[in-house]
Amino acid sequence: MQTELFTQRSYSQRYRSIFSFCLAIIMLLVVGCSSAQPAPPVYSPDKADLIREYSSGLKELRTRVDELPALIADENWPDVENLIHGPLGELRFRMLNVARNLPAELESKARSLSKDVFQTLVEIDASAQVRNESKAVEGYNALIDKYEEFIELIPSDEAMS
Repeated sequence: MQTELFTQRSYSQRYRSIFSFCLAIIMLLVVGCSSAQPAPPVYSPDKADLIREYSSGLKELRTRVDELPALIADENWPDVENLIHGPLGELRFRMLNVARNLPAELESKARSLSKDVFQTLVEIDASAQVRNESKAVEGYNALIDKYEEFIELIPSDEAMS
């Protein structure tokens, strides 16, 4: 009888050990697979100042971009070309300077968008040279979409503080 009791306790202890082990594995999986929110990027004061400086220039250039639809509608092609080669010529430079100072996870997207904006300006310029209003308007709409997408990547002043 004593051996039966001893054997039953061994099985009971063995099952408890296995159960505890399985429970520990499940807890490790739950904790390991949980999705913790990544910490927001930290900006050094120098980088924050550079981002503010270049992004303010981008916001000023946005008003110049808004001149394009009227010039295209009036078929004022020389002024379209002058605007693209003049004030908007520094758009890519400023965008790349902002992108360079963003965190790595945003930098590649920002660089890609700046390339897209530049390519769209080239397409609008080509449309102006052949006097194609519909292509120029199409290019303008694409330009605005990419430009706004880029602006959304720029952190707010509160995020950089």
